[in-house]
Amino acid sequence: TIENTATAQIGYRIYYATTLNLGGNSNLLHYPDGNGVDTNGLGATAGLTRRLDARNSLVGQFMFSRYDYGNQALNTTQSSDSAPYPDSDLMTAMFGFQRVWSPKLQTTVSVGPQWISSSNAAIEPSVTTVAMNAAVHYAFRSESASLGYTRGGNSGGGVLPGATVDSVNASFSRLFGRDLTIGLTASYMRSDALE
Repeated sequence: TIENTATAQIGYRIYYATTLNLGGNSNLLHYPDGNGVDTNGLGATAGLTRRLDARNSLVGQFMFSRYDYGNQALNTTQSSDSAPYPDSDLMTAMFGFQRVWSPKLQTTVSVGPQWISSSNAAIEPSVTTVAMNAAVHYAFRSESASLGYTRGGNSGGGVLPGATVDSVNASFSRLFGRDLTIGLTASYMRSDALE
């Protein structure tokens, strides 16, 4: 498997209570032996964070992603002939709330509609679904822990030409001295074909 991912993000404080966030990403996933779905992806994000007070903030974000599967053949049930995998566009509008409960505990919840469209609706129909992010982060004196849940569409991860994914991830890290941090991350992901 050949995989390459590049991301870029920038945040700009418009004024004391509002921050503009911009980002972009590119990912490539290829299977030289032909035992997976080759995928090229591009994405862009834009969002605003509005600080309400010392503990609470509102978050709004718009994300766009495009997945290109090249000219790989897909055997469809609609025809005995093969057709290429349809390209997919994902547009997501998320609205959320951040809360700092204490200097150690912070939570974030975001939810919003997601529109998934295909270049060939006969093979892969357009879908409107709900995307969601939820996370909790706790910081100790030398340790930190987080737990997160996400739901939404993605490229299919080389298995499907687009998928709806539910994932849970947890992480724990510890600082040793001033120069060394060791962390552990675990995650679970479940993918369903787009319908």
